Order: sequence, then C-alpha cells, then structure tokens
Amino acid sequence: MLFELHYDPKCVAESPSEDCFSVTTLWNGNKLDFMECSSLSEHNSCTYEHFKEHMKNLWYDGLYAPDLDKACFQPDIAKETNIYFD
Repeated sequence: MLFELHYDPKCVAESPSEDCFSVTTLWNGNKLDFMECSSLSEHNSCTYEHFKEHMKNLWYDGLYAPDLDKACFQPDIAKETNIYFD
C-alpha cells in the first residue's frame, strides 16, 4: 500500500494549514477511493482532513492499542482476553 501526500505550494506559502494537503492511496498500482473522500482535490485524492477521518474509523483500538507490535504478536491472546475461537 502506498500513500502519496500532495500539497498546494501556493496554499502552503500563503496560509499554511492542513487544508493545503491531500492524500492519494494506491494498492498494487491501483488508486483506492474511500467513501469519506466525498470532496476530491485537484489530484483526485482525499483531502487530508477526510483521509484522517477515514484512518480514524479503521484504526485498531483494542487490547494493547498504543503498542501495535505487542497487540499483533501475542503468543496466546485467547488466555488474556478469555476469547476462544473454534
């Protein structure tokens, strides 16, 4: 997955803010479109604000969320959480 950050040089020079940025997301060379990106920038990409909202909706917030290495590499997560899988 590739995230390309774009910016408007004039916007950055005159009134720098997050509004000057947009993000294009590619997977295997194909552009991904997100529902949160209803207003597309000149690069046909998400505004930075919409991209952050999209990522916020996807971000993992479960057990050990601040430490994703720890969250993803638990030797026996079932014992800690009392969750058992068939």
